[in-house]
Amino acid sequence: MMAMKMLPKDVFVMYFASEKTLAEFVIHSKGEPYVLKDVIETLQECGAEPLSCNVSRLGDFCTILIFADFTNAKAEPGEVVRRIRALRGVGRVEHVAETVHGLMFDELSFPVTTNMGRTRAMIILVDTLSNALKRMKSEYGTGAEAFLYYLGYDLGYEAAKTFRQEIEYRREEVLEVLKVIQALGWGRMEDLKVEFDAGRGSLKVYDLFESKTSVGEFATAKCHLFRGFLAGFLSQLLGRNVRVFEIRCIARGDPYCEFVFEPSPK
Repeated sequence: MMAMKMLPKDVFVMYFASEKTLAEFVIHSKGEPYVLKDVIETLQECGAEPLSCNVSRLGDFCTILIFADFTNAKAEPGEVVRRIRALRGVGRVEHVAETVHGLMFDELSFPVTTNMGRTRAMIILVDTLSNALKRMKSEYGTGAEAFLYYLGYDLGYEAAKTFRQEIEYRREEVLEVLKVIQALGWGRMEDLKVEFDAGRGSLKVYDLFESKTSVGEFATAKCHLFRGFLAGFLSQLLGRNVRVFEIRCIARGDPYCEFVFEPSPK
């Protein structure tokens, strides 16, 4: 896999900005392609600045979720709602304004989904998870590492099983599905190599979530949850038991985490 320049993908969950006045809108339309343009133009005409926008086409309808800055707006959020409702193709419109100045959380969307609404997802803060995992490993040692490995294995095995319901796994599909690691925000994957006949291969992951807050703090590799996930994921994808070793890890000061896998003797 060739390295390429990545752009961040900001998902609106929360925003802290004491100098701003904030509001959130959700618009349901009948799927006409011009609606988003008209909604953005309406906000701008009212002096509101769109900060985040998510558009999803689910079935025959389009859902637009917009988070906007009303600090210098010429109209209140309620007036913006009235104008948006008058746009051609717009159905239901809801909005919430901040109750604490400069502080806002997404209140208008649940559940979080992917795969065009077919798969429920969950967002967790990387530093929060990474710190919790670091404490587990520091306090409980190899017991915690074994627990995390087997937890990861089951997570990976079940995730790959979910994909198998929609995809017939051939070699190119296996390589493509592994991109889920990066798509979920777990880390930036490079140099994926798979020898399908031998059932072995390797990959590098930069900025892997599991050891993000413990860079250079340990003498050994520590990404056991992800190592287990990869073993379960690959075992399901390749149709054979696979074991995974982490040969480089940011937790011990390496520039990236590197994993090699091979058929398990069991």
